[in-house]
Amino acid sequence: MRQLFFFCASAAVLGCLMSLSSCESDRPTTKVTDQHAIDKTPVEDERAEIARDVAALAAGKDQTTAENSKSYDDAIAALIRRGSAIETTLIDNLRRSDDWGVRLGLIEVLMATGTRASVDHLIFCLDDDTPLVALRANTTLQEMTSHNEIPPAGSATGSNGLPPIGVRAAKDLALDAELRQWVTWHQQHAKALRAAWTSWWSANKDQITIK
Repeated sequence: MRQLFFFCASAAVLGCLMSLSSCESDRPTTKVTDQHAIDKTPVEDERAEIARDVAALAAGKDQTTAENSKSYDDAIAALIRRGSAIETTLIDNLRRSDDWGVRLGLIEVLMATGTRASVDHLIFCLDDDTPLVALRANTTLQEMTSHNEIPPAGSATGSNGLPPIGVRAAKDLALDAELRQWVTWHQQHAKALRAAWTSWWSANKDQITIK
């Protein structure tokens, strides 16, 4: 399982960026017509639990409190335990969620459990309106494919037209210094980054082993 990590976004940079419980019933008097509903209950329970954990990922927008941090971590762990069996559900939520905390958390889960089915959808997130989500999608793609479309710091612009990300100033010791460099870079090159990954994946997906 790939190691999870979370970049801490400062307020100065990102500003505003910020069940169904199962109960036992007496079955001796169950009618045949009721059997379908009874058989369906565990599936409904599972869907409700997944939906609850996905919603709890919203706490990832602010982990300055112990309560939010625990809620987020518990939701991540619960979803990871379900493995790739729920990948389609995770992808669906990733594509339609309006909450960037949820999107960020889903990418965390997919980094640990995702298969090649996730790659196109992670590429879709590379020009996310929230730079932190895009950053997490990019690092997840790098980890899954052992490939990087962004040239190393200090090198020339790549053949894909993307320049390297700026290097933090030597005197800038703030914890969010590298994130601020990413935000500046992403504002200018988000669409080009997505296009570069799309082109590369289209040409190489049949030869790539997803980690």
